[in-house]
Amino acid sequence: MSIVNVPPFPPGTRSDRRGDPMACFGTRWVRPSTALVTVGGELDAANARQFAEYAMGHISRSKELILDLQSVQFFAVSCVPALHNLNMRCAREGVGWALVPSPAVLRVLRICDPDEQLPTAPTIKTALSWLRNGFSSSGSYRSIATNAIFAV
Repeated sequence: MSIVNVPPFPPGTRSDRRGDPMACFGTRWVRPSTALVTVGGELDAANARQFAEYAMGHISRSKELILDLQSVQFFAVSCVPALHNLNMRCAREGVGWALVPSPAVLRVLRICDPDEQLPTAPTIKTALSWLRNGFSSSGSYRSIATNAIFAV
């Protein structure tokens, strides 16, 4: 099995990114049906809806989605419902997905997702491998979303 090595966005590249002054969003296709959505900066109540809409906008066009939040320096609790909604929508539409968190995101998830219902991966490379094999960090297939409903 080969793993795709995904280089980071070049510094100063803004033409392929969208967002507000506090956060930026970008997408690359690492395989024909795998979207790598990269988010950087700060995510809070002011841009939570924009974040959710951008991430969910890729579900219908992909079979796999990796949400790369490694460059997020601040992550507010108000953004957690967006991740749970993304989880449920991916499950409903049969899209495999994985979240690659930054330390700031991980701190919030430890409190707001103690049962680890969100499929987190330590690296993009690991997320690609898990998606290719249909397995999550716990070794079980994550295709069923939680019954909880969150509003964004």
